[in-house]
Amino acid sequence: MKDRILRLLRAAAKAYKEFKSGFRLGADGKEAFSAVLRSLENSLGQYCLQYDYLCGADSAKTDGITQNYVPAPGDAVLMDLSVGKDGVWCDVCRTFFVGYADRKQRADFAALKGALRAGEKILCAGARAEDVFGAVNGALGGELVHHAGHLFGTGPLMPPRFMRGERAVLEEGSFATLEPGLYRKNFGIRIENDYFIGGNAENLFEGLMPLELEDYILQ
Repeated sequence: MKDRILRLLRAAAKAYKEFKSGFRLGADGKEAFSAVLRSLENSLGQYCLQYDYLCGADSAKTDGITQNYVPAPGDAVLMDLSVGKDGVWCDVCRTFFVGYADRKQRADFAALKGALRAGEKILCAGARAEDVFGAVNGALGGELVHHAGHLFGTGPLMPPRFMRGERAVLEEGSFATLEPGLYRKNFGIRIENDYFIGGNAENLFEGLMPLELEDYILQ
């Protein structure tokens, strides 16, 4: 299963990169997203996809698809991709910034990276889902408004979700995400990585899509 999931993650990383390289100011957001669909089809042939694609003020929502909007300089573009093929799924998210990222966006991006690292420290076999949530949410000062992650593998979103009061214990050999997000009045940012749970968490995606903010500026 791990090899099949890694294939999906490589395809997702390629799709994100082709979205960035093909992005043009003044293009409709739906047109820009079509590069993602073409890339996934070229990499995988037939596949399944569930996604959020939120531009501008819509990125302050936690889910949905922006319609009939031309991304403008200063906008955040949040793209959460759950890709499935041959009975397995991956589930990842990256947020891009049109033209530039302002001071507040940069501060939130850095805070989310810190929250990921806090979650990674306790994401292991034997950890309770609620404790993973506590680590991620605590690193964000209690501002996380949704779960901090969940299991995946044979589906894109499998229980347990990492939430307050969820006492399920993570099992060795499972696959999990961490997905901290911060949502402001005019923009939102979410980052999601996929992990293999052994004695510790093996990050399966960040090597393909490093979290260097300048890599997510759309020119």
